[in-house]
Amino acid sequence: MVGMIDMGDEGTEAAPEKRAPARGTGKSQFGYERELKAILMGDEKVIRKVTANVCVQKEYLKIQKQPFLVTRAAASLGVDLVAMNGSLSFPVEVKASKEETIGIQGRLKAQAGEYFQKCVTYKLLPIYAYRLKNAGDDPWRLFCLLMPDGSLTGKLKLLYERIPTPERTKKGNLILRWEKGMRLSDFIEYIIEVYSEE
Repeated sequence: MVGMIDMGDEGTEAAPEKRAPARGTGKSQFGYERELKAILMGDEKVIRKVTANVCVQKEYLKIQKQPFLVTRAAASLGVDLVAMNGSLSFPVEVKASKEETIGIQGRLKAQAGEYFQKCVTYKLLPIYAYRLKNAGDDPWRLFCLLMPDGSLTGKLKLLYERIPTPERTKKGNLILRWEKGMRLSDFIEYIIEVYSEE
């Protein structure tokens, strides 16, 4: 089943600024943003809590070797988080669903286009982080929008080559299939590998 996210007048979800908890989960969209922020910052308390029932605690804790400063982005930027440290920085758009596939359409499709254009202009890596609710495995998967050749260099280019891109429908809507994304634990492992080569 595809969870279609459409923020248009006939959309099925509340506007993001309301950040209401998903039905039956007790955690809002903002709550998942805070979860990812804490993981990337190496917050041990949060990592141990969110990985209590999955087998990636050890992998997540490795981020403490090269943590990121993560801040919530201004609404005008059109993204949720910005992660940065001495060698890497990238924006992150966070999605969460109980479905293993999300379709992005309507206003969020336009937002994705703006996100892409800004990343092309400023040579940034446009990441989508997809949190599957009640996952029994690493619950986070990463995707990166398809970028023009030569738009990224250095470590960003290396990361870009590792992270899967979303599928697109004939109408140009993005499709995020959770099982096809890069595991957050693998992303952390690769970050540590890149730093070890410096």
